[in-house]
Amino acid sequence: MAKRAGISLSVLMLVPITGVAASPPPPERPNYFALYPPPATEREQPSLAFPATSTRHPDLFSPTPFFKRKFNVLTDLSMDFRATNGHFPMPADALNGARFTIDGIIANPKSGNEQGGVRLQFVRESIPSADRVSASELYGYYRFELPGASATARAGQFVLPFGLAAVYDTSMHPFTSLYTESVGIRLDRGAMIEGEFGPFHYAGSISTGTGPNADHAYTKTVLAARLDRHFLTQSGRVQIGGSMLTGRLPDNGPFAQQNLSGSTEFYPTIVKSRFAADAQYFVGKYAARGEVVFGGDEEAPVWGFYIDGRMGISAHEGVYAAVKRWDYRNQPLSKFESAIGYERTAGRHLTFRVLCILSRIDALDGPNRTVITRSTVLQSFWKF
Repeated sequence: MAKRAGISLSVLMLVPITGVAASPPPPERPNYFALYPPPATEREQPSLAFPATSTRHPDLFSPTPFFKRKFNVLTDLSMDFRATNGHFPMPADALNGARFTIDGIIANPKSGNEQGGVRLQFVRESIPSADRVSASELYGYYRFELPGASATARAGQFVLPFGLAAVYDTSMHPFTSLYTESVGIRLDRGAMIEGEFGPFHYAGSISTGTGPNADHAYTKTVLAARLDRHFLTQSGRVQIGGSMLTGRLPDNGPFAQQNLSGSTEFYPTIVKSRFAADAQYFVGKYAARGEVVFGGDEEAPVWGFYIDGRMGISAHEGVYAAVKRWDYRNQPLSKFESAIGYERTAGRHLTFRVLCILSRIDALDGPNRTVITRSTVLQSFWKF
């Protein structure tokens, strides 16, 4: 019995005296980058300079650039030979639509990523006042690699991070996106930062509002910010973005024409505020893009939209359609344009386009209240 009692006493001493269960450990915080990792992409050695957009790598679905050497030089010569309404210029006049880009890139020898560099871009443009060679994008930049994110600081002349123009370059296309009407300039001088954070791409800038190569200064600065995200779905690739802009900018009207360098001729200025939402969609042989911009000129509301779409007919052929509208502050003054056309590529570097463009400007002052313009554009676009 004594032996059994001793055993029983030993067993009872193993039971906690209090009988209160210990509190569970606090839950761990979820790892954001593990839950939403950026899509894995291949890497390739680029052969041409990057697109003329505010984002150096705007197509987040394409292979990530990989640099085998520490010092790299990429060049891109784009030439636009365009005939409108049967008026065919001389072949030498293609130089009036030429753009030459040099990217000098310093790469990280371990990862093959961009570390910093400079961009030098020059255009030969013909405007009513003169034929000239002008600087377009002209900036230096440095990339910081952070845990789970990146940041690239930039200073000089660059594309503003606003609207669809931030990721889609139409400056050498006969039918441009909405930046001509909504902002008035495509490039500006100042400082900018952009980068990636998980599945998001962000950008912000502070600039002068004068446009590129300007010898005058306005009294207020222009602030712009953009955030976009990309999705890979079973029914295609989607990229959506939102942006905002405020500051003193050119008060351009319905007849303002954008120069290839990214500016307009000098106009009186006005304080503008803009908000934009844009999207791109790619699936198979189809591609669609669009943006909506609204805001105010001083106290007067303005708004507009742009949509374009492409459908591939074969590996080298496709059809194109686009439409845009902008309502000015002097309402009911408005501008509506539409285009439909055919495109054919010859390899990677040559594109032929035939476009029929209709432009309608309503509610003008004077006897001609409405101006309708119809044009047919033939374009051969070289990129090498």
